[in-house]
Amino acid sequence: MPAPLSVIRPVRLVTPALDHELHVGAHTCSPLLPYEMLQATSIISPQTYQQAVREGLTLERAAALARSGGVINASPAIRLSRLITLDPHGYDIFGLSGINLADSLRQRMPSSLSFAAGLMPRPLRIRLAMSVMQKHKHHFVGSRTSLRVQRAGCHLYIGVIDSIFSGREDTLIGGSELERRAIESLFRDFGHVKCALARVNHKTSRLNESWFEIVLSKS
Repeated sequence: MPAPLSVIRPVRLVTPALDHELHVGAHTCSPLLPYEMLQATSIISPQTYQQAVREGLTLERAAALARSGGVINASPAIRLSRLITLDPHGYDIFGLSGINLADSLRQRMPSSLSFAAGLMPRPLRIRLAMSVMQKHKHHFVGSRTSLRVQRAGCHLYIGVIDSIFSGREDTLIGGSELERRAIESLFRDFGHVKCALARVNHKTSRLNESWFEIVLSKS
């Protein structure tokens, strides 16, 4: 059961590969991920966005990749996340990115699927939302990421393991806000599950894990 964490045991740091080169075992993600992160950065912190531009991370380039679909090497999103963590409003940037990513993904889903979810009992709505997130995890956490659900008594938890933000404490904390807002929005707006996600420290958590409690509404 998740509990306060007294000691954080580090794991190996993420070493990003060169842009757009897909290597065996390298993290990949949807091009929507860096696009929405850049979009949120340009809105909340133009100064950090200009710094990203100087490093070759532009909205125009990200938009072109997003239109092409598919997957890309996650290094642009990883590099951008490290810039965002240095911004005083970094937490807000990550949060807005998560909300917008969930909205983009929801709009790509058949409206009939979300409508059908609204007619299901809540346990089935949760399962459907989790199934959608598993299938489309590359949109918001990376293709190599594992999403795990654990139940402890009446408490329900979801873990994000080996996301593109893992391996460094700074990006893990900021990235967990993106993950929290994206997952919460998908549960609520796609799966019609009235809930909130609260970040918790799992007793065995490492720098490659983020854990959240799914706090279900009683209504």
